[in-house]
Amino acid sequence: ESYSAIDLGGACLVDIGGWDSNRLQAARFRLLRDQTWFPWEYFGVINGQKFKTLDDLAPRYSQACGLAHSWMEMDSKSRELLIQNLTALYRQGTPSLLQPSTDDELIPWYRAYMLKGPAHSIDYLPHDNRNELVLSRTKIDSAWLLEQLKLKRNWDSLDVAFTEVDDTAWTNPNVPWDIVRLNVESTHITDSSLESFAKMPRLIELDLSNCEITDAGLRSLAGNKTLRTLWLAGTGVTDQALEILLSMPRLEALQVHGSKISEDGWQRLIKKLPRLKANSTGP
Repeated sequence: ESYSAIDLGGACLVDIGGWDSNRLQAARFRLLRDQTWFPWEYFGVINGQKFKTLDDLAPRYSQACGLAHSWMEMDSKSRELLIQNLTALYRQGTPSLLQPSTDDELIPWYRAYMLKGPAHSIDYLPHDNRNELVLSRTKIDSAWLLEQLKLKRNWDSLDVAFTEVDDTAWTNPNVPWDIVRLNVESTHITDSSLESFAKMPRLIELDLSNCEITDAGLRSLAGNKTLRTLWLAGTGVTDQALEILLSMPRLEALQVHGSKISEDGWQRLIKKLPRLKANSTGP
């Protein structure tokens, strides 16, 4: 799942792992976005049989993938220790010693690895089979986004929440972004970006939570035929935007808590769009 290859014409670039690998995105989401960490004292000693019986398998599996990536990319000694540990864990049911091996050492080291991306001086060569990026809480800005992703503007999912990204990443008419799920929560996005978002032909999920969005800006999304999920939590959107929301034929999930939409306005919206009830949160 972390294997990718690029035909360079006469040569083939093979990449196993790397900051943009598919499995690493889920691990980065769990740690940086959800702030989830399972203490190593208990997590590191669970064998395969026990692992499969856990109720919270998905986040644990993500952490396991993230740690495996990080140890494999450290140095040859770390790779050898990881292989020895997995062999002991799955064959004998008891782990061997990995380093770092305590939370005090492991968490800062693991977080630093998760925050790693391509260096500014290195051109990023995107893979066709790597279409999701979780960059939430990383130290990126619009300049980084425009430069590092210049060879790939189409993504199934792009998460830049809680970063320094602003409108300049999206408003350049010469940058044709095509994103299916976009998260810009708590960034410096304003109404200026919404016209560009509206032009994305496959956009089905958009998180604008805690951005400087108003009714005027939201008009750019009026009649949008692809949006299914929209987050407006913590924005300046009011009851004046209800007609805009009603004009979106495929909208089925809406989050408006912390916005300026009133309870009365919300109830009127739900009455007209009952399909929102199951997956939405009102004021």
